Amino acid sequence: MDEKMNKRKDKLLSGNRVADVDIKKTKPTNNTEVKTIQHENVKTLTEIKQELVKAAKINPCPACKHDTQQLAKFISAKLDSIRNDSLIDKNAVKYLKELDYINELTNIAIGFSKFIKPFTRISKVPEVYEKVLHDDREANKKVKEYLLKASGLAKELKGTDKHFMIVSDILKAFTRATEFKLSVDPYAFYLFDRTLKLGFKTHILSTTSKAIVGIKGILNPSKYW
Repeated sequence: MDEKMNKRKDKLLSGNRVADVDIKKTKPTNNTEVKTIQHENVKTLTEIKQELVKAAKINPCPACKHDTQQLAKFISAKLDSIRNDSLIDKNAVKYLKELDYINELTNIAIGFSKFIKPFTRISKVPEVYEKVLHDDREANKKVKEYLLKASGLAKELKGTDKHFMIVSDILKAFTRATEFKLSVDPYAFYLFDRTLKLGFKTHILSTTSKAIVGIKGILNPSKYW
């Protein structure tokens, strides 16, 4: 009886050892997969940053140039976070949230200028608006190329990192704003500019865009952090 019991114990111990070996065999594979994904994401983010740097360098709009540089700064911080396997710098995440807010502001101004255009009548649009659209056109074409490439690269990012999705959305918004300037006429561009300036002056657009970003944060508290 004792001999049978001992044989059963030996069999169980042997089975457990085999199971332990199997588990140990799978762990390196999982770690390798994670490292491979991280390596690919680092490569992709580096390429996105390069496109942003090129876009910022030739962007004729000072505000747009600044926003593009801020996104490039965030990506630099994200790269450091991935390489060091550490939490991302809090100031970098603030850049991202601020860019999200600015994009909402721009989207509202674009939509509003298109909406009110048929209902407004202005005798003469200041010549500076036509001049800006004309003089900036070639540079904006190149900016659009860089942004489209960066946006395409963002689709290659792997995993469920929430920051990747926000970066992708911001790149799409940058591209949309650039396309607007390339396709819009001086009259609509004037309305867009006046809408932004009036919105800042009265804080109407600012409050609205902040509210939208705030609602996003309420619906998804971990959206940025």
